[in-house]
Amino acid sequence: MLWEKDPWFQKTQSQARDAEMKGHFHEAQRLYRSLYDEAAKRGEKPTIHEGRLMWIHSLIRDSRFDDAREEAERFGSELQGAYPRVQARLKVYLAGVAYHKTEYEKVLNISNRVLASPAVDEMPQIKTMAYNQLALAERHMGLYDKAIEHFQEALLLVRQNKLSDGGSYDSNLALIYKDQGRYPEALASFKAGLAKAQKAGRQETVVYAMMGIGSTLHALGRLKEGRVQFDEALARALAMEKPHLAQIIYTELGDLTREQGDFAAALDQIEEAIRLAQDDESREMEAEALTVRCWILHDRARQGDPEAALKDAQKALEIRTEFGLEYGIISALALKAAVLLSMGEKEDALRDISEAIKHCEVSGEAEVEKAEEVFFIAARVFYALGRREEAHEMAQRARKILQKRTESLSDADKAAFLARPINQRILAQ
Repeated sequence: MLWEKDPWFQKTQSQARDAEMKGHFHEAQRLYRSLYDEAAKRGEKPTIHEGRLMWIHSLIRDSRFDDAREEAERFGSELQGAYPRVQARLKVYLAGVAYHKTEYEKVLNISNRVLASPAVDEMPQIKTMAYNQLALAERHMGLYDKAIEHFQEALLLVRQNKLSDGGSYDSNLALIYKDQGRYPEALASFKAGLAKAQKAGRQETVVYAMMGIGSTLHALGRLKEGRVQFDEALARALAMEKPHLAQIIYTELGDLTREQGDFAAALDQIEEAIRLAQDDESREMEAEALTVRCWILHDRARQGDPEAALKDAQKALEIRTEFGLEYGIISALALKAAVLLSMGEKEDALRDISEAIKHCEVSGEAEVEKAEEVFFIAARVFYALGRREEAHEMAQRARKILQKRTESLSDADKAAFLARPINQRILAQ
């Protein structure tokens, strides 16, 4: 194949990979396209296939998801059922596009078809990617046990086959640990991902891991350390011109800044997060940012804030319900209840918090991120309604979950975690 012996192909591919590692995805995409165009001129089918596959993958890395999907579907149609190994790679790329477009059921369907194909038994890299895509989608759908199993399958394949490991699988697994409140495991896994990404020179994965470390430190109450990680991650994301990464960081920063009590700065950060999400047509990320803005408005509590907060909570709930995002539904329902309670709408607050509790119990309350806050809000609602026995039960459940979160923490982390304002209120309730 020309790809393996022609000096021009070798040099151009090396340049494309260097650009990709540095996070210069638009330049990488341009170079991969030139490889594909030259392969088409030469007319050697295996080289054409490889060039086209690499170009499609680079379109995804450049966040051109619609272009990648259109080209992959066109290529798959042209193959007419032949070349199963090429088709397996195309399907994994299509699963990647579906993930970025929050089409999680589609991710599951495509990834499972790839894993069932005999062609991938001799393609460990593609099999690993399929497990990773499957697990990412399962995490968003609240299927945590399956997600952990499939992330671990991906890591096992990496080790068994000595595949190139830039740290993304460790960081993806860390997301689950953080969701479940397993903060030491999350921090260790994010740090492992960061070390691997730095060693491999994968700049986007470096940012991803820094962002995860910052988020975990925030959850632990180590706000200053978390901000340092977010600030560096944001600077890198902006320099790399990766708006989807910057959007997530602005959302995280807005929430951290809210906790520090600087509502003006928090609103500036979250408005930028909402703008970037809308520009990217990323409705799930928009819902995340709307949730944070709702909390900022709720905590600030100026005239007109409750009504605006309620609109944000309702829109976040609608988006998350549409996509079937279990944790997000729980969070939005609880948030709506808190806002309604502040407006004196006690019965409506009871309706939403009762629904949130049902979702928590189905998912396993200790497995739901911030479940302790759901029961804390429930206790406030029941107390406001004069139902003190039920309020006491909800408060006890909140404290029990909070205690479980601290079991694996060091003394220093436990003190910082319990000192967070929300946790102080839960303990005092």
